[in-house]
Amino acid sequence: MFSVLVTEAWGASEAVQAQYLIERRLDLAASTEPVLLVRERASGQRLWLKCSDGTPASPDRLVGELRILGRLTHPHLLSPLPRKAGDDEPFILYPWRAEEPLSGLELPRLAPADRLRVAAALFAVTAYLHGQTPAVLHGAPALENLWLTRGVAWLRLAGFNRASDNATPPQLEQERRQVLELALRIMDADGHGPAPQPRLAELGARWAAEPLKAYAEFEGALKQAFLQRVTADL
Repeated sequence: MFSVLVTEAWGASEAVQAQYLIERRLDLAASTEPVLLVRERASGQRLWLKCSDGTPASPDRLVGELRILGRLTHPHLLSPLPRKAGDDEPFILYPWRAEEPLSGLELPRLAPADRLRVAAALFAVTAYLHGQTPAVLHGAPALENLWLTRGVAWLRLAGFNRASDNATPPQLEQERRQVLELALRIMDADGHGPAPQPRLAELGARWAAEPLKAYAEFEGALKQAFLQRVTADL
């Protein structure tokens, strides 16, 4: 009975809990599957674990997420770890690097230069996803899917449970516009956005409409804005 109650509370099967000690569960509204901070019982290694929510469709979503992420490599992606041979339990393991979702942070406390860096990383990884063949639609650009490593302000994009690699061009453009809106909100989190923000908004809108033609100029403007912000903080 105790194990059943623990399983219901954590959203992890007894088979998963036999291998991993659960420290806590993240409160993520955009994730269809539970995301847990765990320690591997055999090694003590800390990991992120995404497991089935117990519904019939959940294993298929996990398989789809693994399939898409399996062909992607980017420094700003939260990439899964390889599974052990013979382990058929439906879950995904991710490395833990002391990061946490931006939804749980007070964005105004981040330095303006760090917020610009986060925005630039979000644009870079979105451009990478949309530039794949076929293009990958993340499906849920939101603060809780942007994971930041404190101290170095390194961003990793997570939450591929709604990802798709058969999206239409209008769907991809809509996602770029959502990313632009999200990034501008991050940059101006304290209500006093960096001076070049109107220019970035203009170039970002151009990138959203014509990603192949406009990204190089947009990327250059982001780098220039970051350098200006760093210089201003010296």
